[in-house]
Amino acid sequence: MHVHRYERAILGLTALFLAIAGAALAYSVLVEHHRLPGPVERVDPTTVRQVAPFNNPGVTQTGPTTYQVTMLAQTWSFIPQQIEVPRDSTVNFLVTSADVIHGFIIQDTDANLMLIPGQVSSTTVTFHTPGTYLLMCHEYCGAGHQGMFARIVIQ
Repeated sequence: MHVHRYERAILGLTALFLAIAGAALAYSVLVEHHRLPGPVERVDPTTVRQVAPFNNPGVTQTGPTTYQVTMLAQTWSFIPQQIEVPRDSTVNFLVTSADVIHGFIIQDTDANLMLIPGQVSSTTVTFHTPGTYLLMCHEYCGAGHQGMFARIVIQ
């Protein structure tokens, strides 16, 4: 069977690009240790408001410049609504949903989680620039979805 030289060139370039993409993916996983955010643990969404740490959501200082923020997403709101931490802080977010699937995305950062009822998700962000960052739900969760947000104030 005869393959035209242009087709052979395109097939060769395609194979080369696939090999480069595979090598980049392998490098990011094996050398840089990048992982997709996954569930940290499981909780019963019907009783999550009575289970620590979600029975007292908020900010906890865990080191000189490190904080843990425990948040609960529920229909059309995040609890707490506002978080305040100092500049150059590293914040670990521990978040779950009490009712339906919600999104969790922080403006101007790479923090992006899907919040599934019963699944505890986690992401870590270092905030270097002072200001107010908007935390929004990016998964449609019902009639009040467009008003579901919280603020992160970096002083």
